[in-house]
Amino acid sequence: GALITVTASYLDGNNTNEAVTSAAVGPVANINDLPTGGITISGTATEDQTLTAVSTLADDDGLGPLNYQWRRDGAPIVGATSNTYTLGDADVGAQMSVVVTYTDVRGTAEGPFTGGPTAPVANVNDPPTGSVTISGTATEDQTLTASNTLADVEGLGPISYQWNRGGVPIAGATGTSYLLGDADVGAL
Repeated sequence: GALITVTASYLDGNNTNEAVTSAAVGPVANINDLPTGGITISGTATEDQTLTAVSTLADDDGLGPLNYQWRRDGAPIVGATSNTYTLGDADVGAQMSVVVTYTDVRGTAEGPFTGGPTAPVANVNDPPTGSVTISGTATEDQTLTASNTLADVEGLGPISYQWNRGGVPIAGATGTSYLLGDADVGAL
């Protein structure tokens, strides 16, 4: 803090300018000035979208660097400490919020300030990965077998199969294997 003095000046009876300065008081102690403004979240609460923490904080003591912590249903998300957060599968159905703190220029810890919560995060269907393959020999009276390496981040339910001849479903051919017959000869 600064030292404060006061100077009294006057014109004496001999028409001479006179000035007397007081002893210094201080240094002046700081009383924390409360911050104004707040934190909001911009962006759409949908999987694969990015949310941004928007600050309107102001502090007469000087605004220090902002510290962010994103939360899922109120619980801190490990490593989610920037002003943006990209929503993933783990966030679907949860309400997101962000907590901001900072230390002002005068050394006072300020906050927490909370933005949100958002609406529950909406799901976006993620395409499956992997493939379906056929093994066996494409010859009449031989059996073909279907297998897969499918994976889906949203979960993989029971897998059903439908065998097709020339792009048209074969009635009753819904198992993991299919015995080739006369009708299949020459079909693409």
